[in-house]
Formats: sequence, C-alpha cells, structure tokens
Amino acid sequence: MIDFIIYEDEERMRNIYKEVINKFFGNNNQSYRIIELSCYQDYKKNKIDELESNKIFLLDIDVPGKTGLELAREIRALKDWQSQLIVITANEDLKEESLTGKMLMLDFISKCSDVKARLMGAIIVAYNILTVNKSIQFKQKGEIYQIKRESILYIEKNLNDNYITIVTRNDKLTFK
Repeated sequence: MIDFIIYEDEERMRNIYKEVINKFFGNNNQSYRIIELSCYQDYKKNKIDELESNKIFLLDIDVPGKTGLELAREIRALKDWQSQLIVITANEDLKEESLTGKMLMLDFISKCSDVKARLMGAIIVAYNILTVNKSIQFKQKGEIYQIKRESILYIEKNLNDNYITIVTRNDKLTFK
C-alpha cells in the first residue's frame, strides 16, 4: 500500500495531482490511497503518522497556518526518513531552503512550469525508491540494522528462547 498525502490549499491543484497519480497507476492493481489536506489539522496529521504504509507527500509551501516546509520538518523530526517528500509551489524563492534544510526532499517542482510531467517523473522515482530493493529494518539495543530482502535466505525462530536467526548469503545474525 502506498499513501499519497496531498498538502495543498488550492482545489484545482489537488485535482491535477490526483489526475497524475491515477494516470501513473493506470490499470495496475497496486493498492494506493490518496489523502487530501487543504490545511493543517492535528487530528488528521496524527492519523497519517499512524499509517504503516509507504508514504509520498506532495507538499505546497504556501499553505496557510503551517507551510509545507514546516510540515516536512515535522515529518523528519518524527524520524520518518522513509517517506518521500515532493515540494510543489509557485514560490521558487524557497527552493534553496527546501533542498538544503536537511529534510531529504526528493524534488522541488514549480507550479509555473509543466507540473504534470515533472510530477509524474518525481512519482516514478519515489515509487521506485519505496518498492525496489526493499530491506528489513529493525532496532535492537539502540543499534539500527538494515538487511536487504534479496540477501536473506531464510529466517528461523530459535525453539528454546525468544531469539530469531536471520541467515543471509554471507552471514548468520541472531536477534531478540
């Protein structure tokens, strides 16, 4: 499941984004969902944070109340480094801040120049990042481990304790 979170106050632009997303998936049976936010609301943001899916955010910078950049900072402050962030705005003066603000933005798209084509290109890249060469990530004793799925041969549960062993092509790792 991929969730597209559109954070845009202009309905016309939200409709354009939805059109591009729907065109990207076409007849593909990959499940996806589009969630629209025209302004910042804590309860909606909390529900989005709870989603266990892959997320692609389409963020307008000029949303009243909380800007798209502020929302991006909030997403990253919650240690969400997997979600893909795409900024779409008419305010090109903030391009440098969005790309250098340590927010790991995927793309900055101007509303003034071929939004549909550029957004389609960004969605293709974001989709590939989220679905190609997936890995298993977990944390144990403060250490973060990441193992590529294709390198895992099998996972076994140890019978007498609460440990598992992950057997890869090159290693055998045991974790609680």
